[in-house]
Amino acid sequence: MALKFQWVRPKNYAESPQSLGEHLRKRRILAGRTQEHVATELGVNTWTYLLWETDKTTPTVRYYPTIFRFLGYDPFPPAISLPAQIAAKRRELGLSIKEAAKRICVDEGTFGRWESGEWKPRKSKRAVLEFLALSDQAPR
Repeated sequence: MALKFQWVRPKNYAESPQSLGEHLRKRRILAGRTQEHVATELGVNTWTYLLWETDKTTPTVRYYPTIFRFLGYDPFPPAISLPAQIAAKRRELGLSIKEAAKRICVDEGTFGRWESGEWKPRKSKRAVLEFLALSDQAPR
């Protein structure tokens, strides 16, 4: 009987990613892609992607839809409260607060206060529900 040795290469990514950068790194490595390749796919330069992957900076909201498509999921915690649902939808759509407010014809200060939980939409509940129902296919 021959003795066979096997060296298990350590994984160079977090098995259970906690940060956006860890999610990006794990997906990139498992897909067998370089940072340069992924950066091009996401529409940024390699250094920008490197800063995201190492959690030195976070992407601006306009990049989130592309990042979510690359990952195949939204890595943020599930949105349970209404403010968290509003923030998650805005990330999904890649909209700034100003752009999101314009989409549903409300003041950006009002929208920001809904998202932060400072205000609850009362008379504008319908507008918030319409916003939450938007798809990323809607015109900008």
